[in-house]
Amino acid sequence: MIVLGKLKGIRKNGKGKRFNRKLNSRFPYYRLSQFIEYKARWLGIKAVKVTEKNTSKTCHRCGHIGLRVGSLFKCSKCGYICNADYNGAMNILKRAICPWQGLN
Repeated sequence: MIVLGKLKGIRKNGKGKRFNRKLNSRFPYYRLSQFIEYKARWLGIKAVKVTEKNTSKTCHRCGHIGLRVGSLFKCSKCGYICNADYNGAMNILKRAICPWQGLN
């Protein structure tokens, strides 16, 4: 399975026209995702898009909103501490495998 993020609203970041022009010319995400989905279908691999909203803020163990400080994630409810990117990746994996648990 290949999991891709839904990057809805990435262009509405409030950083101005110049930034958006650079982002659009150097980061053709839509085109890349279309190629990945096409190749995955060709090879019989499932490709899934999931929303990335709050994945680095939500604890992947207990599901509550925690605190992200730089690259560290701390859950105030269960006390779990880990790398914020790892926590976000685990939440994306959970949403891909069990879509009824996430905000797909």
